[in-house]
Amino acid sequence: MHPVVLPVQPIHRGRPVAQSRPSGWPAITAIVLADGGAVVATYWAVMAVLSFRDDLEAGRLLRYSFAWSVALTGTASLLAVGATLMVRRKAIGRPLVVLGSCAAVVVAAVTIVVALRALGEIDVSQDPGSDLPNPAGMVAAGAVVVVVLAVGAVILPALLTALLTLLPSTKRWLTRPKI
Repeated sequence: MHPVVLPVQPIHRGRPVAQSRPSGWPAITAIVLADGGAVVATYWAVMAVLSFRDDLEAGRLLRYSFAWSVALTGTASLLAVGATLMVRRKAIGRPLVVLGSCAAVVVAAVTIVVALRALGEIDVSQDPGSDLPNPAGMVAAGAVVVVVLAVGAVILPALLTALLTLLPSTKRWLTRPKI
């Protein structure tokens, strides 16, 4: 048997070992996700504002549409401003993106609860001679669509955005000296 020979480590005589540049992919991915979330939240805030007239015509209170539009506008603002600051390598952008992501999760969770309650109040009785599909099945399908879309399109991307933003490599990328 031959003995295993380990390579000799170079001696740096008091000089610090050069560190590699931090990878920017988590930070850049978080920025792209935050900007995408801001666009989606802005779209839905505009849709909520446009539904004010429908709420008035239907005799419903405006408080739900108004509260939803304010919450979505705040979420979009936090995400957009935080992402912009992160692009400019400002550390203050990180907490704004995390707050915006948390706000998106809360808005989506409240939307799920409100939508499921509204779907539960739909009258699912059907005339025996009707050729229409079973309304109870349609309500159940609507509930599944609401939950799947809210979780898949809002909650999971928001959590991923917050996770990538909080990674130590993102902090190193934001605070590294510009070369």
